[in-house]
Amino acid sequence: MFRVVISCSDGLVFGDNLRNDTILDGRIVGGEPIDITQVPYQVSVQIYGYHNCGGSILNQLHVLTAAHCTSGLLVSIISVRVGSSTTNESGQVIEVERITNHPDYNRLNYDYDYSVLKLKNPLQYFDSVQAISLPSQGQQIPDGTQLLVTGWGSTEFLGFASDTLQGVVVPKTSMTYCRNSLGSFRITDRMFCAGYPDGVKDACQGDSGGPAVSNGVLVGVISWGDGCASADKSGVYALVSAVTDWIQSKMN
Repeated sequence: MFRVVISCSDGLVFGDNLRNDTILDGRIVGGEPIDITQVPYQVSVQIYGYHNCGGSILNQLHVLTAAHCTSGLLVSIISVRVGSSTTNESGQVIEVERITNHPDYNRLNYDYDYSVLKLKNPLQYFDSVQAISLPSQGQQIPDGTQLLVTGWGSTEFLGFASDTLQGVVVPKTSMTYCRNSLGSFRITDRMFCAGYPDGVKDACQGDSGGPAVSNGVLVGVISWGDGCASADKSGVYALVSAVTDWIQSKMN
């Protein structure tokens, strides 16, 4: 029996996200430190001022993260830190005005794992704070595409969160491989997998909601996985192009 691991660097586990049949590893193992100026769209989504999940800047007023990071939470306790390579100093901290989880989000299997956060005040763009481009609706990711995945999550399964932003490059795997390794009933058309057959490199707890990027385009949201960097267990990402139109409607 597996247990859920919510993406919280401070060890908080929120009841609305709790299950007992899947390991949810909002999941960077095998990566290297990366400066925020290289990924200026990356944000830390925080609860009571502590890092909880990652996210991506869509424009000056909106951030995209995972619905499992925000489901059941009061908007008053959530903020985002932008423009910093750490989660507890420098940059800007902005309060969140509204949480919009996808209406079809399913907390039993993490389908439609998307959440758009509207900020109370617009971001000020700098070299360390910039928006990321979205893919067109329905755009596919070719198998083998190299994806840059970043976050402050654990560097090993059930380990401590990283003090500095980490990045790793992992290839998108085929849907067949993804479903064979994790179970065809668990992988929906709004998901894709990325990783290596022998594991080694992956996202981990605390990275949930963060970006998977190809050629400057946000193609995935870090969602879930069985363990971190486990052999034959690729990380699972929410496919952004499946809901691009919905995301843009919430930005407008």
